[in-house]
Amino acid sequence: MKEFENDLKRFKYIKRLLKRYKKTAVVSERLLLNHIILLHNVFGEAIIPMLFYKIEPEHWPQIKTFLVFLDYLPEHYQIVKGLPETEVALDSTLVNKLRKI
Repeated sequence: MKEFENDLKRFKYIKRLLKRYKKTAVVSERLLLNHIILLHNVFGEAIIPMLFYKIEPEHWPQIKTFLVFLDYLPEHYQIVKGLPETEVALDSTLVNKLRKI
């Protein structure tokens, strides 16, 4: 049970890191990648709707950027009913940082 709670806390860590990025333009891309990969290993494909549900829409471009980088986001995915993933733009700053990895 403790491990499951720790896995759920990763959503809070992701939110905190995204809020810091939005405020200060400082991103810990490797830490965010690590949290997303660990959640994907635990929850599998279910992580995609969970991330978009748990994280505010203002951070969806950053989440989408990480999911595309990891090749976790399927084509023609609907984030919410009536909103395809093509409507959410990638974060260009993050794209440039992730390309350097």
